[in-house]
Amino acid sequence: MFIIFIYRIGNRVYYSNSLLRGILLVGLNIIRKIFIDILFQVDIPFKVKIGKGLRLKHPRGIVIHPNVELGEGCSIYHQVTIGVNEFSSNGGVARIGNNVFIGVGAKIIGDVIIGDNVRIGANAVVTEDVMNNYTVYSKQFIKERSK
Repeated sequence: MFIIFIYRIGNRVYYSNSLLRGILLVGLNIIRKIFIDILFQVDIPFKVKIGKGLRLKHPRGIVIHPNVELGEGCSIYHQVTIGVNEFSSNGGVARIGNNVFIGVGAKIIGDVIIGDNVRIGANAVVTEDVMNNYTVYSKQFIKERSK
């Protein structure tokens, strides 16, 4: 997918020590703004740390804070926001484990840890840590997945 391809190149350049780093980032940011931010309304900064195998299903309206860490094999659907809680004293952002499914319209806000093999349902708002192998239907209802 084009979005992930541009992200991977930009991420590699962002964390490199190349002398051309600044020039390359300017060019890649122009491509990102025109073809990804405007065309798809997807905002994934090059600073975000994302593991292998990210799947963006119906990529529209996805916003990820630059300091987020996302594990391997994750799926993100449209209208998902992973961001900072401006009302928190620490201003931290999410650390998301491997094989996490984030459903349509879900919001992950603040300094939370999402474990491995977690499923976050459509329109769920996550503001607290979620342990491995759990499903989040909404902020009020969390249950362990059957194995």
